Amino acid sequence: MERVGERVERGAGLFIAPQTGKNHAVAIASRSPKPFIPSSAPELNPTWLTEVLRERSVLPVGTRVSEVAVSELSGGKGMSGDVVRIHLTYSGDQGDAPDTMIAKFPTVDVTNRGLIESQGAYEREINFYRTFIDDIPIRVPAYYGSAMDSGPPRAVTAQINKLLDKLPAKAHVAMTRDVTKFLKPSKRRYALLIEDLGSERRVFDLAGPPTPELLGLALEELAKVHAYFWGDARLKGHAAFWPLVTELPLLQRNVFEREALAQAMDRYGYDEARRAVCNEAGTRYPNDVARINRPLTLVHGDTRSDNLLYSPDAGDAEDGRGVDVAIVDWAIVGYADPGYDVGYMLASSIDPALGADGARQLVEQYHRALSAAHVSYDIEEVWQSVLATARCMVVQQTLSLRYLQGDYGEAGLLADLWLPRAFAVLGV
Repeated sequence: MERVGERVERGAGLFIAPQTGKNHAVAIASRSPKPFIPSSAPELNPTWLTEVLRERSVLPVGTRVSEVAVSELSGGKGMSGDVVRIHLTYSGDQGDAPDTMIAKFPTVDVTNRGLIESQGAYEREINFYRTFIDDIPIRVPAYYGSAMDSGPPRAVTAQINKLLDKLPAKAHVAMTRDVTKFLKPSKRRYALLIEDLGSERRVFDLAGPPTPELLGLALEELAKVHAYFWGDARLKGHAAFWPLVTELPLLQRNVFEREALAQAMDRYGYDEARRAVCNEAGTRYPNDVARINRPLTLVHGDTRSDNLLYSPDAGDAEDGRGVDVAIVDWAIVGYADPGYDVGYMLASSIDPALGADGARQLVEQYHRALSAAHVSYDIEEVWQSVLATARCMVVQQTLSLRYLQGDYGEAGLLADLWLPRAFAVLGV
């Protein structure tokens, strides 16, 4: 490993963050105080890392970070953020401080960042880690520290969205024709440090999702989270939780029905049954969003297979037993109906050949796990929330064709993968 301050090696996927020798948290006297926060991986430095890790009691007293190097992760630059592995060298007793950890920053894609920030995702994940991570009853990355700039009060954002949603349908369509003008990214800085779970874990991406057995295992783990936080008074009004799916259901429904749906029909050539499902999804969208947002428990909010990290033997276990799964990426965490997590996982990751019957079997497996944790929630209520979620995903993924940079490599667009699975859950 090279010394801090030496040349930057980018071609090999590893570079050294420069050490300035100055404490970035000290503001120039003639300016208003503004603490240093790295806005991207190259800005990471030992001084800031030492301060943040000490605040979280990760470092023993008297120990500091002396060197930091950054390496790219496979798939680290995603649609929502830039995720890297950092390698740390310490001066003093290292104790239990890790040699590596994961650092997360916002995406550099202007369009996607505007969309992600409109959901509050970066600040929601940081607020979640700061408050709830030590209570999560399943395997998740440990929290090592974070920093972010303050933003507008949540009440202000909610009120603006409420007013926007009341605009006429024509205005909704017009204002979203160029989403870069409608959803501009902020200049806020966000940095999150979490545990490195290693590179050996098995990830099934959306192009090759897990088997039903492995999906069932992940659903059982989610049931533990849902049961643990069921009725938890800390969830109400917490800054980590925004309404799931959208705060603009009328706007999204209008854009879906008036423009996006026609684009999807041209792309996919829907038959009569799928056209009927799309029409129903648009009609029911505001009510489905309201159902999903019923405040029942803590939900992950983004349970697609990319965020499930299985132990290396996952591909060899026929029934999924004996396999360990960690759940990562808590950026869309919510206080809502747990059926959303179940429906989101199925609508994004189920084999379409399983159809609604296969989806129902997995919902029943989830429900048994929830009941075993002494939570009484009727199976039909869960199923109706799963169907509501699948309909919402039909709307959301159709909208993504219009304004989300959702390229999934050789597999095509995200919508190409999601929509057949959402339709399968809905029985078409």
